[in-house]
Amino acid sequence: MSLRIDQIDGLGNCLVSNQKFEPLDIVLQEEPILWMESNDYAKLLHSIVDYSVLDHFQQMPHSEFESNGALVLLRNRLVQSTPFQSDLIQKLLGVWSINSHDLGGGSGIFLRASKATHSCSPNVVLVLSGDYLQYIAIKSIREHEMITFAYITGQKLCWPRQLRQEYLERTRSFVCHCKRCDGVDDMRRFPCPCGGSLLLDFTQLSFQCTECLEFRDVTEYQLIHEQQMTQLVLEPSVPTIHGLEQLLDRDVLLLGHDHWITVLHKRMYVELCLHHERLNPTIKQVANQCLDWYYRVLGPINPVAAANCVFSFLYALDTTKEGVKDILNELLVWFELVWGRDDPDVLSWQMLLFSI
Repeated sequence: MSLRIDQIDGLGNCLVSNQKFEPLDIVLQEEPILWMESNDYAKLLHSIVDYSVLDHFQQMPHSEFESNGALVLLRNRLVQSTPFQSDLIQKLLGVWSINSHDLGGGSGIFLRASKATHSCSPNVVLVLSGDYLQYIAIKSIREHEMITFAYITGQKLCWPRQLRQEYLERTRSFVCHCKRCDGVDDMRRFPCPCGGSLLLDFTQLSFQCTECLEFRDVTEYQLIHEQQMTQLVLEPSVPTIHGLEQLLDRDVLLLGHDHWITVLHKRMYVELCLHHERLNPTIKQVANQCLDWYYRVLGPINPVAAANCVFSFLYALDTTKEGVKDILNELLVWFELVWGRDDPDVLSWQMLLFSI
């Protein structure tokens, strides 16, 4: 067996590798043991032959369930509309909330795949192949290494540690302490005078430069602007091109070019200009800066997420610049992996590369 399930303190039953895997290797292929179509829990309850199958999965503590208003409301509705006992319904809803994977047209739970531990810097990505779920390696995986899968995708992987932890606690009922969350905060990249990035080291509770390795202070003005912009991300308004230009001026001045907020605003600016067909050399330059950041910063964390983000501004890029075609060729591999060779967006990306 290429995989095993180990009991690990603080994490429970976890999927662990018995061998080495390289990027793009199939780590696991599995059919769901239970499948639900279109969130029809009543139909799912009636379809289960042996309810003891739920004992094989991580259970949601009663206190956590009762604090989740949506789950409590759903349980009460099912108690009224089905012949099943409240305890069984609550058990199923808790198991499904924690362990299920979204699939085409529904969701399912898997005896082995559901044991993959969450990480904000995962080593596999989920791919659907017919009736099967596949875990495909996106990094080299060592023998005896845990198999990790990200419960958050896309732009949320660009959030700083605190936002990721709060989101996972709210949606998945746990506080993440993966290696990335317990390491440096790799998204809050303040500028260092040497040209490097100042990252918050949680072991030192101070900012250290990635280049000169010096510990430096971040100003109160920088932290206030960061806090204000973070609030805008959590409570977004409809952006305008002029409004984003004004935000970017302050972002670059206080946060630098590499901070996640600056990059997010750059991407929003480029996408809006692309939508209004207002491309010019300056906007193309901003698009290329976004491409560089997603490839350089997000790519090593999750290349699939990086590719998905880049697609949103693909046609704003200045493809004549050196290195752009090479980066797009690399990211296309991950984009195609998830969406399939015949997907219209994949074909569109391929056509763009052919034209360069």
